[in-house]
Amino acid sequence: MNQKVQELIDALLWEEPITGDEDTEKEYNAQMSSRVKRTEFDKKTNETRVYWKEGRNDHARDLSNHQVLGAILADLVPDPCSERLSRSEQKQNTPTNQ
Repeated sequence: MNQKVQELIDALLWEEPITGDEDTEKEYNAQMSSRVKRTEFDKKTNETRVYWKEGRNDHARDLSNHQVLGAILADLVPDPCSERLSRSEQKQNTPTNQ
């Protein structure tokens, strides 16, 4: 969900709440940016690991992830899992073929 939230933010499709209170907006921005994408390379296995590192105060990001999950379940946002399916797999998973 972190990746999907970030994609929406990067595509300017994420609406930030406007409270009119500068302190609240600062806190929101800090919580939203407290998770960062990290990449680690293991020399022994030659594998790259990509993950989202959690911050201490990331409640707003948690709530954003929940909102995106709800939007995916309501078919308002594309499911990131189905985006990775091949064309034949996508055809097999259409409602008429399930």
